[in-house]
Amino acid sequence: MKSDIKNSEYFISTKIGKKTGFKTPSNYFNNLEDAIVAKVTEENFSKKNGFTVSDSYFNNLEENIINKITKKETKIISFKESVLKLIPLATAASIILFIGLNSFIFNKTEENPFDKLADFEVENWISNNISLINDDDLALTYNDVEFDDLETIPNSISNDELENYLNNEENLSLILEND
Repeated sequence: MKSDIKNSEYFISTKIGKKTGFKTPSNYFNNLEDAIVAKVTEENFSKKNGFTVSDSYFNNLEENIINKITKKETKIISFKESVLKLIPLATAASIILFIGLNSFIFNKTEENPFDKLADFEVENWISNNISLINDDDLALTYNDVEFDDLETIPNSISNDELENYLNNEENLSLILEND
């Protein structure tokens, strides 16, 4: 049925052949879009020149550039001047630092922490921790005290005086309380 239609593509190709008679260059379709955009853009540009230059512009250009460069004076700051300006500031800062450190840090009086303890606290600690204290600790603590010079129990107590002291009821109750 398709072969019967005279205007169909198949019918025309059988009569004429595969050649249509039209030829295109080899990379025509690859560059076609770029060529169209370039042509349209070129047509949109104005035809008259938008830039004008005075006649003597290029004759005086070099002189104008040199005049603009040489007119500006550069300010030179010497290292010696900047250091001399900083010396008074550094001196003032060091004096303030010295005074501050001496008054706040180095002028502290050290307090003995044992001075704050009350006598009864020391007595309680000694009575509770008597087993921790030995003779060597006492000797190290009181190394400047000579015990030979201290007057201890007098040797002149007689046996009778001692018996009377122990037989006294008040003293006996004290001895029994401490046991």
